Amino acid sequence: MTVEYALACLLVAVTAIAALRDWQQRRIPNLLPLLLIAGGSVALLLRSGGSDSLLSSTLQSVAGLGIAAAATLPGYWSGAMGAGDVKLLASIGWALAWPGAFALVLLWAIAFAIWCGVAWCVRRRTRQPVAPSILVGHAAVVAMAVP
Repeated sequence: MTVEYALACLLVAVTAIAALRDWQQRRIPNLLPLLLIAGGSVALLLRSGGSDSLLSSTLQSVAGLGIAAAATLPGYWSGAMGAGDVKLLASIGWALAWPGAFALVLLWAIAFAIWCGVAWCVRRRTRQPVAPSILVGHAAVVAMAVP
């Protein structure tokens, strides 16, 4: 197992804690996205070998953060998602970088659509927590990148 993959698994564990807190309390503590940003920054340094590569890796991480934030901001503005969900997905986007963040957004959207569809079928009309479906997307992206 490589150091990068071990770090990715650790970041999935942080996402699992966020999903559990969102499920139980409908809140995601700010510390968890900060841990993901810190872990993503370590991953960025591991991905880059030199100064040119560091710039490239940083741009890929910024693109990942931007894609994830852009996918969640409409939900936040409409009141369907909380700010913690936006911060969580954006921080995972930073950690995964481009194109992993794009895969994350697609897999999260599919998982969340299924999650809401099942909830609708059993007549639960309450808002659903978003972080568990973010966890599914994050774990799937990491699993697809197994070395």
